[in-house]
Amino acid sequence: MLKPNKIWKRHFDRVFGYADWVEAALGSEEYDLCLLHDSLGLEAARVVKERYGCPLVYDGVEYPEYSGRSGRAGEMFAAEKRGTALVHRHELEIYRQLDALMVGTRGVAGWYGAQDGVVPAKIVRNCLDYEEVERDDEIRRDCGLKPEDRLVLYPNSVFIDCGVEETVTALKHLPETVHLAIMGWIPAFLGDPLKERIARQGLEGRVHFLDLKGPDDLIRYRSGADIGIIPIRPTIGNHRTMLPNRVFELIMSRVPMLVSSLPYVQEVVETYDCGVVYEGSQPETIARSLEKMLSRLDYYRERMEATAKEMCWSQEEGAFEAAMSPVLSPSDPPRKILCLANKPLTTNRRFYRHTRTLANWGHDITVMALEIPDPQLQVNGVRYVIAEELNDWLRSDDLQKKQKIQEARLEAGIPLLEITANTVHNLQVFPKVFLLDAALRRILPSWIFRVIVRCYKFFKRS
Repeated sequence: MLKPNKIWKRHFDRVFGYADWVEAALGSEEYDLCLLHDSLGLEAARVVKERYGCPLVYDGVEYPEYSGRSGRAGEMFAAEKRGTALVHRHELEIYRQLDALMVGTRGVAGWYGAQDGVVPAKIVRNCLDYEEVERDDEIRRDCGLKPEDRLVLYPNSVFIDCGVEETVTALKHLPETVHLAIMGWIPAFLGDPLKERIARQGLEGRVHFLDLKGPDDLIRYRSGADIGIIPIRPTIGNHRTMLPNRVFELIMSRVPMLVSSLPYVQEVVETYDCGVVYEGSQPETIARSLEKMLSRLDYYRERMEATAKEMCWSQEEGAFEAAMSPVLSPSDPPRKILCLANKPLTTNRRFYRHTRTLANWGHDITVMALEIPDPQLQVNGVRYVIAEELNDWLRSDDLQKKQKIQEARLEAGIPLLEITANTVHNLQVFPKVFLLDAALRRILPSWIFRVIVRCYKFFKRS
């Protein structure tokens, strides 16, 4: 029997909540195309397609099977098989309504290819805009390093099976001039044992914890590292099919990579000879691989320079055009395009590149998301509609941050942010159902209420 208050229930709560908000926020606008950026927006995209009969394009940036994703959420979905099966059945029905589909790797494309009735997926990698980068020593100063010291950078948040533990232990097998910087968010349940490990092994002076930088500073700041390490263990589907952002960030920072045997990361490193791949997860193996790279740093830095010129957005934009070609081409007359993201977009470069490209093609773009991108990742002429009541970051008690956002937009010549606060209570399509809202919410979980509403709408339309 399915139990309440499980992760699949919270998933549906978020999915239907966003879909309700989008349906209300659509107003009287008409759209010719919908581009969806994440799986949590699938139900909202289905609503848009049903309402306008417009083509639906899905940018499948995540691994499709929730039980195969990273972290505690993946473990919880794996433990709740019946609820997770319900989530997948719901999403598969929407996948079958897609008109075009893009993903990041062949592994993810293969998963969709194995599903009946789903359009073939096109691969669009997360290549960054090309930029000239001169090596910057700020990161070394923040770690208090001497000129002779070498810095290995772990460039991401810490999560289950990320491999940072064995990377820390590898320092014991390396000269004291080799340091490790961990740059990203660390949950307490992993951070506390990690810090205990560091203290127990006497490595406090050689392991440094750094905050993430904004999009404008990230590439420059990381360029001061000598090696970037991606030690993720290929234990789950998400890891075995991933080609994560940090690969492209390290490439643009010109930082050579030491990577575990993740198939698609390994493919990049071996194709461009821009680093070293190691097998297994033993600290001694990592240490030997680091020594090998440190002895040839100049060579690998030269290879990273060449790689940055080949793996950049100007080279990858053609793949995006090919992915959109079933429904749209650069020569088409202007269309009204709705871009959906049931997630924050503050530092999301992929979403920025896609919306910028569509705007450059001359289309009228509206974005409906939980959080507006940082000013440097906003696109001129794009209309941003933010789900204020679904997102704590833009609540009314954060007026100072709101004001800064608006000022930054004005300085950049971008129109003031359009913020809507529509909720399920503002819907006027079926007012009789919503008169029962207050009563029903007291006795039913919110996801059950939303399912009832959707069933009512279906039969009403029929």
